Amino acid sequence: MKSFFTILVISCFALSFTFYHEIKPTQYIIDNTSSVTIKGTSNLHDWIADVNDLSGNANFTFSNNRLINIRNCKISFDPKSIKSKRGATMDKNIYKALNVDTYSTIDYHMKSIQAIKNTRDGFTATMEGDLTVAGITKNISVDFSGKKMSNGKFEISGSKDMKMSTFNVKPPSALMGALQTDDNITIEFRFSLNR
Repeated sequence: MKSFFTILVISCFALSFTFYHEIKPTQYIIDNTSSVTIKGTSNLHDWIADVNDLSGNANFTFSNNRLINIRNCKISFDPKSIKSKRGATMDKNIYKALNVDTYSTIDYHMKSIQAIKNTRDGFTATMEGDLTVAGITKNISVDFSGKKMSNGKFEISGSKDMKMSTFNVKPPSALMGALQTDDNITIEFRFSLNR
């Protein structure tokens, strides 16, 4: 009876140790193949701008190959690294609108994660957090999907429709006011996260 009790205690300890390791969070870092694209329109034409200087990280927790949590997600980029397809004049107007000489980063700090759903190919979820643009911080909710790649990295992607005026950013103009950009923009993102 004593030996049975000893085996039972050891087995429970081993199971709890295994479970602990299954749910231990792992930090992933955004690598340089990631992308953020800003899409907008104006009274003359549509416009697209790419962010070229991204950094960030997040802690992923898995159990039995299923995502159960994401914590400490932080993403930052330098607004001066935004480059539009319309050239230097458009870039200059974007920098002026974002007041890049005063506010040198755009930051997103996750507060919570909801609605995690594991799928055959990966997972979907909704992340809520604080986005700071030009010194103004707003709570933003973002839907995204993710999947594990064959090289061991994770790819997170999604999009978010926003208004520049939410952050007191005046939509850029050009050609002495002849070109007026619309307040509405779409942020498309694809983050490649490396362990």
